[in-house]
Amino acid sequence: MGDFNCNLARADLSTTQNLLQLLQLANTGIQSQELRPTRISLTSSSCLDFIAVDHSLLISDYSVSDFLISDHHPITASFCIPLQTTLNPIIKRSFKATNFLELGTRLDNIQLLPIYDAHQLDEQLSVWHTNVISLLDEFAPFRQYPRVKKVTWVNRDTRALIRLRSSCSRKLRNGLDINVTGQCLDQIKSLNRQIKSRIRATLKNQAGSALANKQSKKAWNFIRKATFSQPKGSNSNQLPEISVVNNYFGDLVSSDPSQMTTPIDLTSLASNSAESSDSLDSNDMFDIHPLDIYSTFDLLHHVKADSAMGPDNIPAFLLRKWAVFIAHNIMHLFNASIAIGAFPTEWKKANVLAVYKKKGAKSEVSNYRPISILSILGRLLERAVASQLQLYCDHHNIIPVQQFGFRKNSSCELSLLVDLDNWQNEASLGHLVGTLLIDLAKAFDSVSHPILLSDLANVGCS
Repeated sequence: MGDFNCNLARADLSTTQNLLQLLQLANTGIQSQELRPTRISLTSSSCLDFIAVDHSLLISDYSVSDFLISDHHPITASFCIPLQTTLNPIIKRSFKATNFLELGTRLDNIQLLPIYDAHQLDEQLSVWHTNVISLLDEFAPFRQYPRVKKVTWVNRDTRALIRLRSSCSRKLRNGLDINVTGQCLDQIKSLNRQIKSRIRATLKNQAGSALANKQSKKAWNFIRKATFSQPKGSNSNQLPEISVVNNYFGDLVSSDPSQMTTPIDLTSLASNSAESSDSLDSNDMFDIHPLDIYSTFDLLHHVKADSAMGPDNIPAFLLRKWAVFIAHNIMHLFNASIAIGAFPTEWKKANVLAVYKKKGAKSEVSNYRPISILSILGRLLERAVASQLQLYCDHHNIIPVQQFGFRKNSSCELSLLVDLDNWQNEASLGHLVGTLLIDLAKAFDSVSHPILLSDLANVGCS
């Protein structure tokens, strides 16, 4: 298909005859009863654009489109193929008609009992979760949404100009008066310039907004949309079977005691913890403090609205928008978990996604990385405890300044700047500079738990 710059309306031309002969040799043809002009000017009309289809396929519709981009009218062709699959709709909750205040009041009225042990913690969390899901089913039921990809830089005004251009295009095709044809051509050229200008302006504004907020995720999402680039896909027969993926990831976390290289000696750890407690002042021991209502609300209110849901199916949008109504119950669950030293069982569950590492064959299961999506509330509790632990480590200078990873206001870029400065200073003094780089495969899996627990005890974390 395309513009071959060959007038099909003139079958007597040698170029047209040669083209039709080539199509016949390729067992293809133009399945149209009447060829209409696709390029119309003040002095001529010609059919330069066409779609040739294999003779084994039956065309149900072949027509010249009113949609005009340049001075050519595109061709549209519809045909049926034997293996046609329909896209399943997106099923998600609809908050369009949700009564904000009424739902918040109902969430605020959920009553939880005091918690004294891990079993009661799981029980009360289940009560709260069941009530929340039932309220969501009542106020925001699930609804089917079509899979539509909108081009965000074509706004309402631009679409109106596109419709006007299509209307002028229809008049141009049906116009017999040369004056009408001339007016339509001038108007279409003017509309083309306006549409291109508006699209460029909208695209420029959105680019500035996406790149100015210093959020790399939004910036890359805009770049992918603007360049029409999509993640590299592959055929289903090239992907590993889901059962193979499950077995592979399951074997990585086998709990077989015989596979543990160093058994954990709890007695030794307890003695080390006791010795550390004796050597450290009681004020220097790390202790997790309970959260107040303000810090809990702050955690909920700053949840990213597009954060992925965990197995509990509670959307981040709900936690953020209705934070003021659920903060007291969440604070009760968080503080109970801290007080009894137990993490809720439901928050330990995760949805595991297999993400391609972008190297090696996609059919090899070892080339995938498991990403665990935990419940958002469980992640918030982790964040609250991690913040307290970070303050404790900063106050006691536990983390050395040479470590740049997993520290606030630190990054790989800062590490490279510091290292580069040191290398240049040493090289300027005439010294030989050497660098030792180590990349550990499955770095977190290689951490020794007994050594980790012993080190934590030595710095005041019992």
